[in-house]
Amino acid sequence: MCRELETMTGREDWYAVFPTTPGLAKLNRYITQASKQIAGRHESITPSKVVAELTLGFWVSLLNSEYERLLWKDLRRAFPFLPKRERQRKNVSAPLNQFRTLRNRVFHNESICWNLCRVEEIHREMVTMMGWINKDVPGWNRRTDFMTYAGKFGKRWAGNNKVQSVSFRQPKPIPTGGKIYVPAKRGRGLSFSLGCFPLLMGCARNKPLDFFE
Repeated sequence: MCRELETMTGREDWYAVFPTTPGLAKLNRYITQASKQIAGRHESITPSKVVAELTLGFWVSLLNSEYERLLWKDLRRAFPFLPKRERQRKNVSAPLNQFRTLRNRVFHNESICWNLCRVEEIHREMVTMMGWINKDVPGWNRRTDFMTYAGKFGKRWAGNNKVQSVSFRQPKPIPTGGKIYVPAKRGRGLSFSLGCFPLLMGCARNKPLDFFE
């Protein structure tokens, strides 16, 4: 999306046009916040640092209906493998907002699996969306994704222990390089890895969860 915004505006600091573009001025608050974070570290404010500091909420908001007329024509190119029949803003915005909500709950170590089937469905949607960005990523993800096993394990564990919810959190590695499943600190639940979050946002597995600012 950053690449497409650069192409649209013809400049590396594409966000600089927000304050003077009718309909986009509201987005400038994200830029101001990012700039303050950079300045607070006594670093120079450059386009690459501003982009790195922008929140997931900012990127998802670019696909909101209020910006459809101004941005969607260009931003849809960020999803080159999105099937033509589904090439509508709402078909990208809706699942991304679901991912953002789930990601926020993960960050706060809140229960998210009152319905494990629904979590598995969201996971499949994430993988599908990765394929819209890069058609090769879903295949690569299958070789590293623990979600299928974790989902089955979670259902079995939840059934045996009669728990009402399950929560995700970052797991600790074990010597074999696999994953360890540990009880969550809060509530009655089970913690396990949701490896597709870093894949979806950065295509980099095993990044720490604070990779998403």
